[in-house]
Amino acid sequence: LDEAVDVARSSSDTATRMDAMAKVQQILYDDAVIVVNYERGSVYVSHPRLKGIVRRAVGTDPDYTGAWIE
Repeated sequence: LDEAVDVARSSSDTATRMDAMAKVQQILYDDAVIVVNYERGSVYVSHPRLKGIVRRAVGTDPDYTGAWIE
């Protein structure tokens, strides 16, 4: 990758630069790391009289097990 970038940066020939950048793109495409970003959506109900709801980053969210109505 570094060699192809160096060629692309230092060459004054357009065709040579294009070939070098094509190699750079292919290397990046072949070696790309895929990071899956997942964020779970959550919808829950609440009311001012509903107390004891537990919010968690992991597990059951929200947890109404110990909830009560005032």
